[in-house]
Amino acid sequence: FEDPVEGGFFTTEADQRDLLFRQKAFLDGAVPPGNAMAVEALLRLSWHLDRSDFQEAARRALRCAAPLLEKAPRHCLSLLAVLSVALSGPVEIVMTGVREDPRLSALLEVVWKEFLPARVLSLVSSDEVLPLHRGRASGGAPLAYLCHGQTCLAPCAEPEHLATCLADLVKMQN
Repeated sequence: FEDPVEGGFFTTEADQRDLLFRQKAFLDGAVPPGNAMAVEALLRLSWHLDRSDFQEAARRALRCAAPLLEKAPRHCLSLLAVLSVALSGPVEIVMTGVREDPRLSALLEVVWKEFLPARVLSLVSSDEVLPLHRGRASGGAPLAYLCHGQTCLAPCAEPEHLATCLADLVKMQN
């Protein structure tokens, strides 16, 4: 339930009559606030689907939360984590190959070992299903394509090479 004027997301619909006011959840509690979850989901979807409208909705929500992030950052750790992901940009990892191929499993195992909060991981077997897959279909051995920002590395076919490339990307982000 996006607020089109100030940004962020309400927890209820606009026409719900039994409320005194509509809330926007930004503060951490026992569960992450709805706005942090919405922003993270929108960012990830925008990267997967190449949807600038999703990315702009996420940015509006972060701008709406900015005063609260400045005044009480310890109460908004989920939003700060999402802001960090938004600022660093995605680490796009596109894997090609057949799911049952043990070589693909070995590559995926390397990817899951590395902590990459802004990871966007996608598997394409033959057809280019998502915008993220453009030009990355493989008819042969499994490959891992890594991109961050405007930089894409050469495809990795070996787990050791992929591990080195991922470690380098982590260093670049820090």
